[in-house]
Amino acid sequence: MTKIRQHPQLRDSWPPGDWGGANAPARGDKYLIGENADATSTGVSMRSDRITLEVKYEDNTLSGSIMCEDQAFRERLHAFLSQHIGLSLPEIGDLEIDF
Repeated sequence: MTKIRQHPQLRDSWPPGDWGGANAPARGDKYLIGENADATSTGVSMRSDRITLEVKYEDNTLSGSIMCEDQAFRERLHAFLSQHIGLSLPEIGDLEIDF
């Protein structure tokens, strides 16, 4: 078992980066950086090369990318994260996976 934040396939992808989205903070507002304990996951979706994690942070809904080139790993991680909506980013990072 390996914590998500320490998984070798997520070495350069955790915590998610490039936070943005339609409700991203305007210039001068605080941006989400790292594993902020105040950011709570609200959704997860999958694309061809990444998983997009949506979080609620300071009344904004933001999305960040978790890059995953391995399709089988990406599909398993997506299914796993879908079962853990509502956790904070540090709580997600602490989750252990065996794949």
